[in-house]
Amino acid sequence: MAEQKNQDQLLPDKNQTEQPAKVKELKKKQKKKSIKFRLIGVFIFTVVVAVSVTTLVAIYDVVERVEQDIIVYQEEQTITLQSKAKGYIDIIFEILQTSYEETKNLENLKNRYNSTLIGVIDQADTIIKEKKRQVARREISLARAKYEAAEEIRKIRFNKGKGYVWIVNNILPYPRIIMDPINPELEGVRMSDPKYKLILGSDKNLFTYIVEVCRSLGEGFVEYRWPRPGADNVGDLKYSYFRLDDEWDWVLSCGIYYDEIIDSVKEDTLKSVRALSYDFGAGVFWVVEVEEEKAKILMQPKHEELDGLSVDDPRFKTTISIEDGEIIQQYDNFLRQIVNDCKIRSDATVQHYWPDEKGGEQIQAELTYAKSFSSFNWIIGTGVSTSSIINNVRAKREEADEQNLFFIIKSGGVILLVSILGIFIALGLANSISKPLLNVVDNSTKVVEGDLTVKFAYKRNDEVGRLVHAIAIMVDTLKNLNKKIYVAIIILTKNLRILYQTSSKVRNSADTQAVTVEETQRNIQGLAKMVDTIMHESDKANNYAEQAFTKAKTGIKSMRLLESEMTKIETSSVEIASILGVINEIAEQTNL
Repeated sequence: MAEQKNQDQLLPDKNQTEQPAKVKELKKKQKKKSIKFRLIGVFIFTVVVAVSVTTLVAIYDVVERVEQDIIVYQEEQTITLQSKAKGYIDIIFEILQTSYEETKNLENLKNRYNSTLIGVIDQADTIIKEKKRQVARREISLARAKYEAAEEIRKIRFNKGKGYVWIVNNILPYPRIIMDPINPELEGVRMSDPKYKLILGSDKNLFTYIVEVCRSLGEGFVEYRWPRPGADNVGDLKYSYFRLDDEWDWVLSCGIYYDEIIDSVKEDTLKSVRALSYDFGAGVFWVVEVEEEKAKILMQPKHEELDGLSVDDPRFKTTISIEDGEIIQQYDNFLRQIVNDCKIRSDATVQHYWPDEKGGEQIQAELTYAKSFSSFNWIIGTGVSTSSIINNVRAKREEADEQNLFFIIKSGGVILLVSILGIFIALGLANSISKPLLNVVDNSTKVVEGDLTVKFAYKRNDEVGRLVHAIAIMVDTLKNLNKKIYVAIIILTKNLRILYQTSSKVRNSADTQAVTVEETQRNIQGLAKMVDTIMHESDKANNYAEQAFTKAKTGIKSMRLLESEMTKIETSSVEIASILGVINEIAEQTNL
């Protein structure tokens, strides 16, 4: 039994074999995890993120400001172009208003066309004079001359083919129609029907009045109502000139409806508007004529092929909008939109293309301002090129992009400089934290390895200094505990030696007793004599056994005390390992 105990004392302690492995593992962790570099990384990351966020916010602010400036600029330029177009339209409206005032003055209208009507009768009179000369030269008969003259005069047209010349004879009270190219059924008819009492303000027969004036004055003008060709009504107001050829007793007459005179005024006005332009011919004026729900292009100087087209033609689906300097096609009919808007508020503004003769689209976008001139049932408009707005918006955007790029590059340089500066600052900060901690880790590692003579300096008053101070106190406590364990081991060793000696005596006594028994067996005859001796020796053996039992109990108690002290040593070793773990956790928390 004693030999087994001696062998147990020679076996190595399990904690003593595990501690070097834990120390090695701890050193590996220390190499893998460096608080210095983590602090540097965190500092640089924080600085870079802060500067980057600031840069992005600044760039966003600049972009928003540029976008707002572009929107304001585009709105201001649109208003400027609209005002420019409106100013030109106002000038055209003065011309239209003057023409309209002229159409309301009948005397002016008559004076406007007097020369035209006289010129037409002069043309007919020239034909008659030529026929008279042919008769005088006896080339043709008088009857033939009158017939040929009437037929040639029948072909005379004016006012875009709507005007003509008709002839009555010089007979009263009611003349006859000699030639009427529009109503040939009246030729030869005596114009005595009361329905021909058509003179304005008079109940007299129109043809009778003409002959009477010619007989007294030779020529004259008359206002009356006459139905248009194919019409079945009272007739429209007409103004005519007549002249007497007393040799042949013919009265030549031609006239024009007042609304045709107004149309002529409008046509002349249209020609005047067509001839007007601005911006060195780049800007022109166009006219749309509106008749109830229908509307058509009356005049477009730059696109004459569109004249007469309905505003609902699909080629006019060229409405656009301008966003960020780019043209966005809307595919709405801009002319119909203008017509509808003018019906509501008398003017309209729209951005669009004009289609070309192939039904395509112009490259040039326009902002058009149009206004309704209800007296003529016209809508007059003009378009101003928006290319300046588009180009300027694009230029502003490109300039803003360049500024943003320069700002980004500059910000990148600032981030780089701040990062370099941050590295040095972080190094200083990390060293101030990591060096004391590394010193603590190194000394703690020595403690784990069994060196309790190390010294922990704690001159700092911050958290690191307090940590070093606490570890130093713990190491001192561990030293004192070690001393107590040493003393306990010495006492235990002494008690074990005594126990060993006592056990040896017990064993010797037992051996002696065995010899005695053998002698008793050999000498059975001397048994009686030896009884007293055996009893006496047995009593001694009992005493020795009690003493051995007492010593054994003392040995057991000492072994238990030794076991308790060894448990404390093991606990202290675990606490030292835990302290190292705490140190590592403090390093990681500092990193966070």
